[in-house]
Amino acid sequence: MFAGESGWWDFIHESRTDLAQLCGSFFLLIVGAGVYSIGARLHRSAAVTRAAAEPVGG
Repeated sequence: MFAGESGWWDFIHESRTDLAQLCGSFFLLIVGAGVYSIGARLHRSAAVTRAAAEPVGG
């Protein structure tokens, strides 16, 4: 239709599904992918750090 007049907004309009999938993937990675999420990994590393910092033998 407008072969020579495509620009940034045309690109964004055509790739909106891909951008939505990318945003959804980032959301799941950060918030709620279970044991594979960044939050779970940070929680495990914090627990290991706390356990290593506690004195042994009380």
